[in-house]
Amino acid sequence: AAAVVAAGTSKVFAWKGESLEEYWWCTDRALTWEDGDGPDIIVDDGGDATLLIHEGYKAEIAYEKDGSVPDPESTTNAEYKIVLKTIKEGLPKNPKRFHK
Repeated sequence: AAAVVAAGTSKVFAWKGESLEEYWWCTDRALTWEDGDGPDIIVDDGGDATLLIHEGYKAEIAYEKDGSVPDPESTTNAEYKIVLKTIKEGLPKNPKRFHK
């Protein structure tokens, strides 16, 4: 990764010692492209990006139907709270992001 960053040929969204919030911010940024497009295919060995996409997709359906957004306080799982918060913050900005 260091060589890629040094060469400036690709973006890297991670760093040693990142917090859970930073980790999910990085995951979200990796799926956010400047032109509003996104990846056509992903290789997701841990399933985290896939989780964000699936939960985001479901949230977009609810948001379109009745304007509701995910409630991070609806779970006791600290990591899932961050996932829901990430989706909640992004929905008003781009309510069809995960439907592309």
